[in-house]
Amino acid sequence: MCTSMVGICTGLALGAGANPLTVVTLRTVGTVLLFIAYFRMVGVGLRLAPRQRLIALLLGLPLCLNNYLLNVAMSEIPVPLAVLIFYLFLSEWFVKGMTAGAIKG
Repeated sequence: MCTSMVGICTGLALGAGANPLTVVTLRTVGTVLLFIAYFRMVGVGLRLAPRQRLIALLLGLPLCLNNYLLNVAMSEIPVPLAVLIFYLFLSEWFVKGMTAGAIKG
């Protein structure tokens, strides 16, 4: 449910005049605040070892770029088309990986 609402809410925000960077920034700040509140509630520390921090950064940077570019696409072309292209690309990549033997499932 939440995943499907992202495209709808993003489309509404972009249609109302917000730019993609604002949408991504507000979503990120909201998510970080929710995670910090949850981690404090359950007593989980936020410190990571240097190697874990580097891995988290290396995983996070492409995801940030992906998120931003998807929002830019939603501002340039109709939202349903942008979402369709986004998920079809991932599906095509997965199928090619399965048939090439790169992904074991």
